[in-house]
Amino acid sequence: VFETNESDHYALEEALRIKEKFGGEVVLLSLGDDRVLKSIKNGLAMGADRALHLTGPEFHGSDAHVVATAIRRRKLSSVELTRALLARIERWQPVLNAFVRVEADEALAVAKAADRSLAQRGPKGQLHGVPLAHKDIYYSAGKPAGCGSKVREGWIAPATSTVITRLEAAGSFRLGALHLAEFAYG
Repeated sequence: VFETNESDHYALEEALRIKEKFGGEVVLLSLGDDRVLKSIKNGLAMGADRALHLTGPEFHGSDAHVVATAIRRRKLSSVELTRALLARIERWQPVLNAFVRVEADEALAVAKAADRSLAQRGPKGQLHGVPLAHKDIYYSAGKPAGCGSKVREGWIAPATSTVITRLEAAGSFRLGALHLAEFAYG
């Protein structure tokens, strides 16, 4: 599964080589606006089996800064965004299998706390109230981190990785853990 944009051309070629060698299906996933339709058409012409072009009001194509700004300006609440993303995950997880774990209850609790904190004390940081999903190789203390490997199955991280610590210090929080190639070798 690839998010279709101009830079994913080489990744698509590699996916098509893997498909040729091992079989399977290549699915293009577009979370962007209609500007990526040309990329989708090119990908299908190159041999991708199908494409999913997801459109709608869920901030497609927005980066974390845009979303964080909307939350700080109270045009969007962290709870609203988190619920929308969790609904989207629920809809597409059976098809895409992108998540190892979805931490819905915890994410909603943190989103509610982020909205309260924003109202009482202002933003915690540049990413205040922005939910993110991270590859399962980025540890959070006390949470499982399998790193895409059977060797690490059931392993509980004793510490939080630096990148997660910095993202949380900026005010973001975790929606869940994403699949990855074993130990990110790939």
